[in-house]
Amino acid sequence: MNNYDTPEPINLGNGTAFSIRDLAEKIRGVVGFNGSIVYNTSKPDGMPIKSLDNSKIRDLGWLPHFSLEEGLAVTYNWYRNVV
Repeated sequence: MNNYDTPEPINLGNGTAFSIRDLAEKIRGVVGFNGSIVYNTSKPDGMPIKSLDNSKIRDLGWLPHFSLEEGLAVTYNWYRNVV
């Protein structure tokens, strides 16, 4: 970030898109939740998959060091230790 000097936000990520269902399943695995995930199918689906453009940060030489699952696990464990 020493080389980034613009006011626009910059996206971090590995460039892989996940559906909300996939993300919910990954979170369930990380936190060890064994219950079912219930979706409100009476509401519109919205965007099935959204992938962020991370080209700005990659152009600065940054590469992700964690998979989504690893990042979720690190964040969850940090939160458990803080709260």
